[in-house]
Amino acid sequence: MRKKIGRNDLCPCGSGKKYKLCCIHKMSEEEIQALYLEQFELTKGLNDVNKCHKVLDIGKRIIEHQQKVNVPLEHM
Repeated sequence: MRKKIGRNDLCPCGSGKKYKLCCIHKMSEEEIQALYLEQFELTKGLNDVNKCHKVLDIGKRIIEHQQKVNVPLEHM
């Protein structure tokens, strides 16, 4: 079990900054993988307009997150 990181703790990324000023808003690798898996599962029924919009929304969230943290998509 991992210890919860407090807002004022040093960031685990090693930057030396407080967590609240560094990585608090970044998605974890597990969260990104879960979004990709959800998106993949939704593509199985793309004949439904609502599912199409949900797939596009998930993709948009992933891209917006990557732009915030400046990580090229090919590194994922």
